[in-house]
Amino acid sequence: MSELNPYDELPYAAMPIAWTAPESLATTSLLHGGPRIDATRCRVLELGCANGANLLPMAWYRPGCHFTGVDYSAVQVRQAHQYRDQLGLENLEFMQADFKQARRSLAEKYDIIMAHGVLSWVNDTARDDLLAACEELLSPGGLIYLNYNALPGWKVRGMVRDFLMQQTAGIDDLLLRSQRCRELSASMVEPLGSGEHPYTQLLEREFRLVTNCAPAYIAHEYLSPENRPYWRSEFSRLVAGFGLEVLAEAESNGLAERIIEELSESLRAHPLLQDAPGDAADLLCYSQMHCPVLARAPVERRPCDDGEFAGLWASADVHCVATGGRDMTFRHADGREIQTQDPRVADLLQRLAARWPHAEPLSACIEDVAAVREDLEMLYRQELLVLRCAEPIARPADALHRLERGLYGAVTSPWHTLSEAKATDPPA
Repeated sequence: MSELNPYDELPYAAMPIAWTAPESLATTSLLHGGPRIDATRCRVLELGCANGANLLPMAWYRPGCHFTGVDYSAVQVRQAHQYRDQLGLENLEFMQADFKQARRSLAEKYDIIMAHGVLSWVNDTARDDLLAACEELLSPGGLIYLNYNALPGWKVRGMVRDFLMQQTAGIDDLLLRSQRCRELSASMVEPLGSGEHPYTQLLEREFRLVTNCAPAYIAHEYLSPENRPYWRSEFSRLVAGFGLEVLAEAESNGLAERIIEELSESLRAHPLLQDAPGDAADLLCYSQMHCPVLARAPVERRPCDDGEFAGLWASADVHCVATGGRDMTFRHADGREIQTQDPRVADLLQRLAARWPHAEPLSACIEDVAAVREDLEMLYRQELLVLRCAEPIARPADALHRLERGLYGAVTSPWHTLSEAKATDPPA
């Protein structure tokens, strides 16, 4: 009798991943000089789609795109089909297959291929099958999104994993084993919490993280037989063997990624670190995960020109809190304040504030976008301004939200962001 697939025994609790939305990946590529993708009419493939939680809202709000999900778990693909049929989505299909079978069976080429929570969690053979499928199924000028556990930050989490695996090795039932991991972790938090040594505090945070995780997450993050982290340079060499090249991080405008990128650039000048400045930056920043966007190598970088930049859609969750002379001060939803003396930028922020969370094309808001582009890029890098190369359709989503409330107690917006389900949301 074959061993039960752990993803069938205890299905993974999948969630929408905000930065995997087609327009988000296309915008990252555009702003880093990579291939241009029409995010309103593209073919998207997700390898390792679980129960389809990431693709369902994508397909709901993007009727002009077509989505395909592949997963090896029969239980999760069966669930995915059920949810798709429940929502009546005709632009979404699912297939049960491993990566080698998918590579043979799928006849189409895809503009975007994504695999979240896969690369570090499979053996080397399956990993190579995954990358070979990406190489073969990617359309010319397409994009790939992968994520992986990164070194050196994952070393500490890996030690916690090793400890939990050892302590629960005698438990066959995966759910019971995951629950025991959570109990063990909770018992470790209290004695570690009183420690003042940085290592003790680091371990306390890691064990506390486990206590707050669902059993299904613990099962596949901490108890999976495979969980391999990579150095950045190691990952780059790996994907280069399949004709791929890293463009940027999917969350490239996030604070952590900006710090790592800036530090990496400064370390390039170090005579002993020129071969791996990214590894050194990851070491200094305690990187634990990377989410790169890739394209076919070699990438001929073509900077985003002023016309392309003016065609971007913008939104901003701000409101004006003070005016004085030429200065106008805006406060972001997270409490940070923005001060500008440029009336064009101030007018834009006021217009976007009135439309939040919906977006407006920059070209419709500012006559000469190029004249203020530097200021707008600064706001984008500071995560005070959202830029997208396309705007999804904000259609009514009662049926989608009812399903999502029952799955994970949250709902997905047209922009693929999650928020807690409210009392006014339709009941599950």
